[in-house]
Amino acid sequence: MCKKIFSLAVFFSICIMMIFSCCETQKEEPEDKPAPVNPQTPVISTVSQTLTYKINEQAKDLTVVATVTDGGVLSYQWYNSDSLDGEYTAITNALEKDYKPDTSVAGTTYYKCTVTNTLKEKTASETSPVL
Repeated sequence: MCKKIFSLAVFFSICIMMIFSCCETQKEEPEDKPAPVNPQTPVISTVSQTLTYKINEQAKDLTVVATVTDGGVLSYQWYNSDSLDGEYTAITNALEKDYKPDTSVAGTTYYKCTVTNTLKEKTASETSPVL
């Protein structure tokens, strides 16, 4: 009878060790980390050249090329100013990566574009060099 009790005790000990071993193995497995919630700042890689036009001459588009790798959505806002270091004003409805300048008025106008990356209701922005 002692052998049977000893055998049962060994059997239960092995079972308990296996249970604890399985629990510890599960704890050691890496947990899935959530995707980053902060959007990446857009990288502006290309901007078009500064050009000169005569009054009412057909202008070429100003273009900005920006990228992100986090799956966010890019949006654009173009600005203009009468002086290089002056205050820039948002151009109404200039919300695409391309903008065709107005050539109906004589003078020099400077342009720049702010690109915004929106990811999970958060944003990060970058502004192009002045054109």
